[in-house]
Order: sequence, then C-alpha cells, then structure tokens
Amino acid sequence: IRIEQLYPFPQVLYNAQIERYPNLTDLVWCQEEPKNQGAWFETLHHLERDLPARLKLRYAGRPHSASPAVGYH
Repeated sequence: IRIEQLYPFPQVLYNAQIERYPNLTDLVWCQEEPKNQGAWFETLHHLERDLPARLKLRYAGRPHSASPAVGYH
C-alpha cells in the first residue's frame, strides 16, 4: 500500500486496503529519512488504529539521527 496523503490521514481507505489482504501477517512502514525525521512518528498512531490483531507493524528504514543532515569532512 502506498500512502501519499498524510494529512488528513485517509483512515477509511487505509483500513479498506488492509482488509483486501486477509492472509497478511506483517505490515512494514518504509521510508528513506531517519526514523525520527520522516513520517513514521506522525503516522504511527493512524497505522495502529483499527489494526487487526493478526498484523505486526514494523519499521524499515534508517535508525534515529541526532543530526538534521550529514556531510563530508
């Protein structure tokens, strides 16, 4: 499932897409940004709301970053 609209979060459409996959066991959020700089924390509560008990929600991406940008020395 590709989520392009984060606000307002398309909760009804998201739930409908999840229901299309009755054998789904893992739900993975993937992003290029570090964990604390992307949409993960903003959308986590939306992703978990109404999540069937059979699903495990996981994060796939870069770890937390203390720096807003990395550079070369």
